Amino acid sequence: MGDTVDIEKMQALMNSYEPCVSLMATKHAIYRFASDTSMEIQNNSYAPILDMYKVITDFGGKIHALGISDYTGIDGSIFIHDKNDFDVVIPEHTSPVRDNFTLAHELGHFFLHSTAGEKNKLWAARKGNDRLEWEANWFAAGFLAPEQQLKYLKNNQDFTVKTISSFF
Repeated sequence: MGDTVDIEKMQALMNSYEPCVSLMATKHAIYRFASDTSMEIQNNSYAPILDMYKVITDFGGKIHALGISDYTGIDGSIFIHDKNDFDVVIPEHTSPVRDNFTLAHELGHFFLHSTAGEKNKLWAARKGNDRLEWEANWFAAGFLAPEQQLKYLKNNQDFTVKTISSFF
């Protein structure tokens, strides 16, 4: 994980940047977009994405840890400065599996709500349960478990919850 986040800088960015806004796209459209994006990044490989840290940094992101003493109930946040320049903040006290989903969720904000950095000076914080957060969750699900990989598993393996969860 990256360095510890500067809380004062994070608060200043939240005051000077605009919050992300929901696309109001359908769950299916977002899931499909995320699945296609994931497969493109993986060169259509049927292997799962295991290193979201690498994916984030490959797109120009930097990952910062939020210390337990600074934890405010926000499980993750993103600050989009420009194309290929964004910061993701995740709590340092969560598990690697949780971090993978949180990073994919924040990448969802980057792709969906900033159009991969084309719209910048934006932020989103994962606190609450609104449409914006649903969209980022749908993206994360499609990105980490693309439809194409699920179909492949269904056709080539014993398709059970256990096999799916062990694959992803």
